[in-house]
Amino acid sequence: MNGITRVLHVFGRMQRGGAEMRTLEVMRSLRPLGFICDVVALSGLAGELDTEIEALGGRVHFCRRTFGWRRHLRRILRSGGYTVVHSHVHLYSGILLREAAHCGIPIRIAHFRSTGDGRGNNLVRRCYRWLMTRLIDRHATAILSVSRSALTAAWPRPTDARCQVIYNGLDLKVFSRELDVLALRADIGVPVGAGRVVMHVGNFTQPKNHGFLLRVFAALAKKDQSLYLILVGRGGTIEEQQTRALIEEFSLGGQVKILGVRDDVPDLLRCADVFLFPSVREGLPGALLEACAAGLPCVTSDIPSCREVAERVPGVDCVGLDQPVSVWVERLQRGLASGRASDPQAGSRHLIQGGFDLDTATEALRRAWTVPVVMRSGHP
Repeated sequence: MNGITRVLHVFGRMQRGGAEMRTLEVMRSLRPLGFICDVVALSGLAGELDTEIEALGGRVHFCRRTFGWRRHLRRILRSGGYTVVHSHVHLYSGILLREAAHCGIPIRIAHFRSTGDGRGNNLVRRCYRWLMTRLIDRHATAILSVSRSALTAAWPRPTDARCQVIYNGLDLKVFSRELDVLALRADIGVPVGAGRVVMHVGNFTQPKNHGFLLRVFAALAKKDQSLYLILVGRGGTIEEQQTRALIEEFSLGGQVKILGVRDDVPDLLRCADVFLFPSVREGLPGALLEACAAGLPCVTSDIPSCREVAERVPGVDCVGLDQPVSVWVERLQRGLASGRASDPQAGSRHLIQGGFDLDTATEALRRAWTVPVVMRSGHP
């Protein structure tokens, strides 16, 4: 292969999201070292990141899960010259890695990026999880996760020799580039000389808990009507409709700005004064890491993955979701009073020390894509 290692990633769709953006950054970093990464999109839908993958020399294969899709997948696996299949689709990776094993792909990776699938725990789901876990156990040569909590939630034996936690790493250079903060604040609807900004980054989906977030901000805004709330993330969902209804109900139309999907999130975070993140479930909260890199005080839910970040990075205040809104308001007021880090490089240093930088993640994944195969005892 002339020194080229071809890696096939498996996602649902290459849209702007934490897992997809972090994977794209790794693709960029490892391309000069001879790694070319393709993607299988199981939704069969084009994504916002497809052109960037192609610019790096990769291909996006659309393999919608309809009748005959496995034959299509096998053709992709056999014709691409792949030595690595890296699946990011939670327990469904079991089926993908079985197909990769049958096609002779030597390195087969299941990567857990969430503490659950949010699909309930009825008999059908329990049977599904048992079967997929068994398939991963039989066919995975490596089992990765983005956090300790994601690994222990998804895998029954976290001490398995194949298991490794690889934290998502940020490209920290983007947090130190030149920026006209006042101009950007004005561009997003925060007038010059206006009050401070509370920010949240997250797609409008159930785990992001936008309803609770709006209730917290409404209570905070009663105490300080000069505050603004900036919401960044993909909408078009019932959660966005519910959020807009709450904005109307709480008469916050002038203080809440919904920006949708943005490609300048690091810059937007540098325009804020505090970060609010009441998620109910996260594998490793990339938006929280970005807020830390921007030097923001962060008020976040007290869930395992957020605690894991708080253990390694200062400035993260974890609050239980069972706590009353008044407690969240108090912690936000404390964060606003403390202010962002005075040293613009402090956030980046803290993330490097915590192991959340791109160089650390890239080197760990380079080894995972090249190390000798480890298999569960009893399987070839």
